[in-house]
Amino acid sequence: LLEEALKSLSVQELDRAVRMLATARTIDIYGVENSCTPASDLLTKLTYLGLCCRMHTDAYLQQIAAAHLGVADVAVAFSHSGCSMDTVKALRLARRAGANTIAVTSRKNPLLAKYADVCLYTGGEDTVIYGTADLAVVDLLYMGIIQSDYERFSRSLDKSGAVIADRGYPEA
Repeated sequence: LLEEALKSLSVQELDRAVRMLATARTIDIYGVENSCTPASDLLTKLTYLGLCCRMHTDAYLQQIAAAHLGVADVAVAFSHSGCSMDTVKALRLARRAGANTIAVTSRKNPLLAKYADVCLYTGGEDTVIYGTADLAVVDLLYMGIIQSDYERFSRSLDKSGAVIADRGYPEA
């Protein structure tokens, strides 16, 4: 799955997505069912970087939030098939509201891509086992954002780490 993702993923599109996310005012993240896993992982990583982002697991709330985005915002949608009705609708609403849009999907030319400024293809469109490639794309976005402004984002990571430093058990 990872090899297929690397063959399918455009470095130029990945770079565009990194720049969009690193400079966004607000980042909305959409996904349903199994796509909630990479969406949640992206939310966690972007929050650690101090970026203003949100993710609703309720499809209605995703669509309502999308309608309130603007030109300084970015919406990211995860859909293995690229045709999940609620995810497509949320991304379409975000784009209509003026936000920059990113789709992460395994399918070439999915309906979701119609509403995406950037489409990150993960390959593996014929497989029923998926998720690994989507999580790898999240990691690539995360590392790309850190590298885009290392000083800023390393400070944010340090700050986030300090906030939760007391949350682990001390070593025995």
